[in-house]
Amino acid sequence: MSNIVLYGTLGCHLCEEAEEWLRHFFGDVGLTHIDIADDEQLVNQYGLRIPVLSNGVIEADWPFNEAKVDKVLSTQSMSPAISVNNSKPADVSARKPRRIFLVGSSR
Repeated sequence: MSNIVLYGTLGCHLCEEAEEWLRHFFGDVGLTHIDIADDEQLVNQYGLRIPVLSNGVIEADWPFNEAKVDKVLSTQSMSPAISVNNSKPADVSARKPRRIFLVGSSR
């Protein structure tokens, strides 16, 4: 199970929470941690979604649950990644851009 990747970045409290949750419920899972800040393409793909758990086929966005993680762990095929959140291909370019509003900002 060493092909399981947790995408995140340094200082992401949700990423830390997700890792703790995974350790608690799936302690035997070997995770590879990938910091998306090191790769612009990963920032574009996962920046608004982290933490994301992936096996290269299935992706699960936080918050995880046992069913999502079981699906990621049990899928072995090498087809394009599919999000278990909406069962559609995880192609970011096909998504509508998100707007971010800063509440209480001086801008």
